[in-house]
Amino acid sequence: MINFRDRVVAAAFVGMILGGGALQLGALASSAAPASAAAAAQAEPTPPPPERIIGAVVRFTSSGPVVHFNSIHANTAVESMTIRSDGALILDLVASPWPSGAAVVDSYVDEDESLSGRYFCGGSGGVTNLLIKCRDRGGAFVRADSPALVCSTCNLWVQIHQRDASLPAPAGVPRTVNALAAGQPASARPGIAPMPPRPHPTYRCEPGIDRAGADAVLIRGRGGAYLLYEGAKQFRRLSPAQLRRATWCDRIGSPGRVVS
Repeated sequence: MINFRDRVVAAAFVGMILGGGALQLGALASSAAPASAAAAAQAEPTPPPPERIIGAVVRFTSSGPVVHFNSIHANTAVESMTIRSDGALILDLVASPWPSGAAVVDSYVDEDESLSGRYFCGGSGGVTNLLIKCRDRGGAFVRADSPALVCSTCNLWVQIHQRDASLPAPAGVPRTVNALAAGQPASARPGIAPMPPRPHPTYRCEPGIDRAGADAVLIRGRGGAYLLYEGAKQFRRLSPAQLRRATWCDRIGSPGRVVS
């Protein structure tokens, strides 16, 4: 016969079993909640930001232009590059994260200190690729594979600002702005004054002027163009080839024009 004490012990045992099952079910339910939340997060990926800025460093080497990439130089822009038959450099950009594609906001191509005194480069495009052309200070085009651009630190710094092409223009910003209203010059529009001409000193530039005491140097380029470098700080930027074509100048008066 089962006495009262045995009934109490049996009831307690059954309660422990049922209670443990409830605890296990509760633990399973609580562990399932984060898993379902993670699955939901994976099912709904975070949309890309409305704008992005990408960039790279292009270095001119004896083997041609390359993307300069190491522990302190990152490439977030260029997928591949080619030199066009006319010598222009084409950078193929990484794919846009937006289904409607990218619209370019702005872009720049900046020569580093190893190139800036001798050459200037500019880019166009910036949606799926960027076209870059370089010229010397006399205006002559320089091919991207020219040995003249090569040195151990001859770099171009490239940056491109893009925006989701499907987005409307920001509030209050018109899609186009025309500098000339109805064909009128800007000076004829109300509230806009013409920019005054920038005054320049008058120089006498001729052979025989003492280089050490010169105030400026005139570099003649192709097609009758010339560049005027004023002051010793600018003189240090000239290449040996430019110095061989230089005419030194003395300042001879107040604002006027260059004479030679």
